[in-house]
Amino acid sequence: MRIVNPLYDTAFKYLMDNEKLAKKLISAIIDKEILSLEVFPQETAIELKRTKPRKESKRKRKTETTISEYLSIYRLDFKAVVKTEDGKEQKILIEVQKSRYPDPIDRFRQYLGANYLRGEKYVDEKGVEKFRSLPIISIYFLGYLMSEYQEPAIFVDNQVFNAVSKKKIDVKNDFVKLLTHQTYVIQVLRIPARPNSRLMRLLTFFDQTHQIEGKDYILNVESNSLNKDFVEHLNIPAESDEFGRKLQLEKEYTTEWERISMELMEEREISQKQREELEVKDKELQVKDKELGKKDSIIENLVRTLLLSGKSKEEISILTGISVSEIEKLT
Repeated sequence: MRIVNPLYDTAFKYLMDNEKLAKKLISAIIDKEILSLEVFPQETAIELKRTKPRKESKRKRKTETTISEYLSIYRLDFKAVVKTEDGKEQKILIEVQKSRYPDPIDRFRQYLGANYLRGEKYVDEKGVEKFRSLPIISIYFLGYLMSEYQEPAIFVDNQVFNAVSKKKIDVKNDFVKLLTHQTYVIQVLRIPARPNSRLMRLLTFFDQTHQIEGKDYILNVESNSLNKDFVEHLNIPAESDEFGRKLQLEKEYTTEWERISMELMEEREISQKQREELEVKDKELQVKDKELGKKDSIIENLVRTLLLSGKSKEEISILTGISVSEIEKLT
C-alpha cells in the first residue's frame, strides 16, 4: 500500500497529530503503558523564495516573478502520564525528534536544553502554587546510520554507580532522575526486512527500502497486524495532490539544505586541516628555535672560554669561522 514517508516532517506531523497512533507508537518504543498524552507542538514556518519564469510577452522578452512558499519544520514534545512497573502513575516529558541527515547534534541539544526548563505547576498540601520539573525521555528517529551500532533500536539508560567501587546503585533520587534522562534511538535504515520482534514489525512503515523511484517521500509497504492502522492512516494523504506538493517542496528544501550543509562541512574540514598543518609547522619552528638557541649558547660559551684562555678575537675568528664583529656582540 502506498503511504507518505514518515521521515518527512510533513508526513510525520500528520501521523503524530493522531493522538491514538502517537500513544501507540511511543508506548511501543518506551515499553510503558501511556494513560494520557498531551502534545506541545513546536512548529516553525520557513519562507522559501524562488523565481518563476512568466510566459513570453508581446515583445518576446521573458520576465520572471518571485514567489514565496512556506515549509513547516516540526518537532514534538509531549507531557504524558505513564503506568510504572509497580502500577503507579508517573508524569514525564517525552521529546520526539527526527532527522533524515547526519550532524543534527547541536540542534538536538538545543531542544533538549529547552525541555529541561519545562515542568508543571501544582498546588502543595498547604495550598501554595509551586513549580516542579519532570523526568525526560528522548526518542530520536534517524534516517542515517551510526556505524558504531548495528542494532535498529538502542536504549540508553541513566544508571547510578559507586564512583570508588564501581558497583551499581539501584536507588535514584530526584536530583539524579531530573538531571539525567533515558534515550531511545531508532535507526530507520536498519529496520530488518524480516522483523524479528513486535517493535520492528510495528516500525516497518518507516522502512526506507520501499521508496517509490523518483519519489522518496512515498513508500510502498505491506501492512501487518501491528502496523495496519499506521499504514491505513498514512495512505490517505498519499492519494492527495496537495499533500504531495507539500512533500515535494520539503524534498527540494532539504536537498538544498543538505548541499549547503555538505559544503559547510567540507569547508570546516579544510579549515581544520589547515589549522592542524599550521600547528605542526609552528611546533617544528619552535623546535628549531630551541635548537638554534642551544647552538647560540654553546657558541657563546666557546667564545668566552677561548677569550679567557688568552686567545685574541682575531685568532678566535680564524678558529671558529665567526666574524670579529659577531664575537664582539657575544662579549
